[in-house]
Amino acid sequence: ADNVFIAGQSMSQDLGFAKNVFQWANSNPVNYNDAVIIKFNNRLQYVTGTFIGGGNEDIGLDVATDIAGNVIVVGNTYSDNYPTTPAGLYTTRRGTVGDVDAFVSKWTNNLSCLWSTYYGGRAVESATSCAADDAGNVFIGGWTRSYDFPNLDGFQKSRSGDGDGFIIKMTAQGYPLNSTLYGGSGDENIYAIDFAHDMLVATGYTSSGNDLPAFGKKQAQDRAGGLSDGFIVCTDRNLGFRWSSYWGGSGPDVFYSTKVCSDSAIVITGYTGSPDMPLKRSIQLQIGRAHV
Repeated sequence: ADNVFIAGQSMSQDLGFAKNVFQWANSNPVNYNDAVIIKFNNRLQYVTGTFIGGGNEDIGLDVATDIAGNVIVVGNTYSDNYPTTPAGLYTTRRGTVGDVDAFVSKWTNNLSCLWSTYYGGRAVESATSCAADDAGNVFIGGWTRSYDFPNLDGFQKSRSGDGDGFIIKMTAQGYPLNSTLYGGSGDENIYAIDFAHDMLVATGYTSSGNDLPAFGKKQAQDRAGGLSDGFIVCTDRNLGFRWSSYWGGSGPDVFYSTKVCSDSAIVITGYTGSPDMPLKRSIQLQIGRAHV
């Protein structure tokens, strides 16, 4: 209980993983990173860890645990031989040579691999965030540049602009239940998702004009301008659309992380270059020299 899991990347060969773990060594430490997953106890003492990767660049971008204590890791891979399992949805990379695909891998609490899969279309994808619900279903957020991204019955079925965000819902066994794209005429990236209280919240950035999908719902703010605005989109547990909104000022704004609190309030962190970022009851009302 109360273990800590981290996911990332490493070009090191000597992280000290035991030789009986899933992958104790980097597949190609001279040239590329492999994704890594590391477990610590509640005193931040090392318990176990593993590489996961193939012969090219592999990056772990987020980690989450489900109600049973299993571990979900997502990221992106350039490897044609990224480790997948027969239980995985896609065992071969779908992107063309030189393009990056998303990956999703699920592990036991002791980091034995349960299933692992590629996910994407014929262009570029990255899975940047993950979460789980109280039934053990898995949610993945990210972005895609593919026109043939595997999309089931989502509220936005086709890519709108340069690239769109995506949200996927899978069973605990890795079978896709639903997925949707989200974006307007510009470029969107989903960087963070969280699930609680029967709602899923996704955040990121958008360069689209006032054409982010709102489906007749009133947005809290229109597009404010600048290179990008942050955005928030909220769905139910089946990825049915609830509401969305831009958020930002006249400069660049990006949301990188989000959390749904116990009272259903939503906390978002990111950065802004906007001197007119809409703020209320703030401890700092003016932008400093650095963007926060």
